[in-house]
Amino acid sequence: MEHTKDVVVLVSEATPEDYLDYLREREYPFIRCGKDRVDLKGGLSGNSGGSGSGSRGWFPIPART
Repeated sequence: MEHTKDVVVLVSEATPEDYLDYLREREYPFIRCGKDRVDLKGGLSGNSGGSGSGSRGWFPIPART
């Protein structure tokens, strides 16, 4: 993705582990927000979607070279 700027993917707790592995393999950072569906407002505001479960999952953003 040479023409892509920084990307952060929002996923829900219901997102399949295979897809999360795909994101990790490609070093795409992601945020878990929402139980069954992505809580866009919560994800963008820094709120975990009200689940209170601490399900927010950051994958580290690699340093730019």
